[in-house]
Amino acid sequence: MTNIVFPEIKKAINEIKHLVFSDTILLTLQYDETDDELTIRMKHMVMLAISATVAAQMFAKGLPVRGVLHKGEFFIKNNCFAGKPIVDAYQLCEELNLSGVICSHKFSEYLEELSTKDKVPEHKIVFRYLTPMRNDREEKFYNINWLINTKNLDDIESIVLEAFWSHNKDCSIAVDKKIQNTEKLIRKMLLINSQLGK
Repeated sequence: MTNIVFPEIKKAINEIKHLVFSDTILLTLQYDETDDELTIRMKHMVMLAISATVAAQMFAKGLPVRGVLHKGEFFIKNNCFAGKPIVDAYQLCEELNLSGVICSHKFSEYLEELSTKDKVPEHKIVFRYLTPMRNDREEKFYNINWLINTKNLDDIESIVLEAFWSHNKDCSIAVDKKIQNTEKLIRKMLLINSQLGK
């Protein structure tokens, strides 16, 4: 089987920059007002796909991550970065009480425009989900389906626990809720995946 990658998509993938500091990975993909609408839309979809891939691979390696896709103006050069969108995304990410990747409301506005214009089904790579937050709060966000190519998993509870316990990590009682919330999210993603194509 041959994978075909359009030059524009490959170019966008190559334009993604990353910066790792402490336990944080910052992924950025720049576009500006001179980019045509199709290029901007394609870059958003590439960022969704890359974020899903990173989340899935990190989870498989025993590193459950939390992430937020956000948009706005920022500055990044070498190992230095600044900008309100980066701070906003970090703060929202810290509020998540599960392992997963969400789209900020600002990023979601674009997804909703795309869905309205092109009648793109919601249940592909993103889906609206009542997302568990810290302090027993919940809020509706678009979540990225980082298991999009998976239809079934055996013993989800063991898979989640293994990911959280990997690398000799201990899980305190405070993490139990995050583990339960992650298991529930995985069950939701698998349900969505099983309904695709029906």
